[in-house]
Amino acid sequence: MTKKDILELLKELIINHDRPRLKLEYSDVHLDATLIDDLGFDSLDVTELAVNIENKLDIHIKDSEVENIMMKLDVEGLMNFLHQRYKETREKEM
Repeated sequence: MTKKDILELLKELIINHDRPRLKLEYSDVHLDATLIDDLGFDSLDVTELAVNIENKLDIHIKDSEVENIMMKLDVEGLMNFLHQRYKETREKEM
């Protein structure tokens, strides 16, 4: 899976996150947007998003990574983090 694939998946999961108050559009999710400050997620939203990402990519994201990485990075940083985790997970499977 390429970074572009992960970015598209990430955008889809963010936009379709089950929180009616967010009402996000595809154009809202740009590379320098952060989940909390720019997209209106709270800590529960970020945790739920992490679980959805884990399920879709078949990876594991530690609780500390949700708090220290996912809540702080912008979309581009998240894409890079998830791409690296995806590659590491696939390499361990070999």
